[in-house]
Amino acid sequence: IRFGQPAKVAAAAVILLLASAAFWFLRPVKQPEPSLAAMQNPRSDVAAPSGTRATITLANGQQIVIDSNQSGTLASEGAVQIERAADGTIAYHGSATETVYNTLFNPRGSKPVSLTLSDGSKVWLNSESSLKYPVAFNGKVRPVEITGEAYFEVAKNPAMPFRVSVAGKGTVEVLGTHFNINSYGDETHTHVTLLEGSVRVALPESQPVVIQPGQQASYANGLQRGIGISVKNGVDLAAVMAWKNGYFNFDNADLYQVMRQLARWYNIQVKYEGKIPHRVFGGDMQRDLNLSEVLKLLEKNNVHFRIENDQLFVRP
Repeated sequence: IRFGQPAKVAAAAVILLLASAAFWFLRPVKQPEPSLAAMQNPRSDVAAPSGTRATITLANGQQIVIDSNQSGTLASEGAVQIERAADGTIAYHGSATETVYNTLFNPRGSKPVSLTLSDGSKVWLNSESSLKYPVAFNGKVRPVEITGEAYFEVAKNPAMPFRVSVAGKGTVEVLGTHFNINSYGDETHTHVTLLEGSVRVALPESQPVVIQPGQQASYANGLQRGIGISVKNGVDLAAVMAWKNGYFNFDNADLYQVMRQLARWYNIQVKYEGKIPHRVFGGDMQRDLNLSEVLKLLEKNNVHFRIENDQLFVRP
């Protein structure tokens, strides 16, 4: 086929148009780049949590997000109602013959969340912690399981002991009492502190111990397991319960212990630069402060910090 001059021009235009369309169709879509201001000015502070970000996982796997402003009935498990009061407390009401479990998870960067179990026992859950529990208690014991940190006020029932499994490491058994368990996976020890009543702390590989108010039972986690349970007298109960009452407590805590507390509360990653000197801290500090305000006080111990978005850099 031969084209005259006008036809050749028209054909060239069509080919050019098709090539252009193919170019635009095949070219990868360019992702928006962060603004220059964001690159030059990374976030240099982190606010304290303003509410809860907890979730409840029901027996069927459904997750219920606990909104700080939400109240009323959250869900039902058979004849058991899960409700959230105006003060934020989650409560289970009703009874059931079948034993089914729910799990309350409170992530990093979330205020403590409180829960009333079906027997009337109350639990406060710290950030980065979980509680697994029956929606209603049946049988000879009241079993629950925790990870992280929780404070319990157990309703008395001599006929049905309350038993806490601590992340598969040990058990705490009570009839009715007030106690705190700190058992974070990144800490070296689990601590069970008694405020009222008595509890029995047991490990598979050692003799159980019974502690009294003001005592703390401790045992090693991880590779240090097998050493047994030690008991400390005259524990500072206010320091143990500082987290529930809105404070950090750095009672004889080294820098790494302090940073682990901050990481859970502010939902940040901590990175260390250079050789960090050994430092020990003490005292209480409000937990409603911005991270930068906490760091200013810590820097008086000759350690320096830098915040970049969700990362905290620690340097000499």
